[in-house]
Amino acid sequence: MKPGKFNFYKCPNCGHHFFKSGFSGGNSLEAFMYSDGKVKGPMLSTQPIITSCKKCNAIIWLNKSTPIAFCYLEQIEDVHLDDDDYADFLSIEENFTALSTGMAETPEEEMY
Repeated sequence: MKPGKFNFYKCPNCGHHFFKSGFSGGNSLEAFMYSDGKVKGPMLSTQPIITSCKKCNAIIWLNKSTPIAFCYLEQIEDVHLDDDDYADFLSIEENFTALSTGMAETPEEEMY
């Protein structure tokens, strides 16, 4: 896996900053594809496209948000990134909240 850029976002509700790391390459060698379309492999990384703010619990579609900044791993060697600032996947409860409040606007978003 080759590291890509880190995207930094701002919560539209409370202004808390958080980031999502990315990868610019990987391969599907020894990967397993599930019937729901999920692919899991030792050289593939999955990143969330929907997350929740760890300060105010707002649910945010990252693919609909514009990053406020980005940088590459080589550029942030001296920067301390706190785990509270990392965009995680939603918990089961947060997924139910997102579905029950109508956050999914398309069948594809609902399936995700």
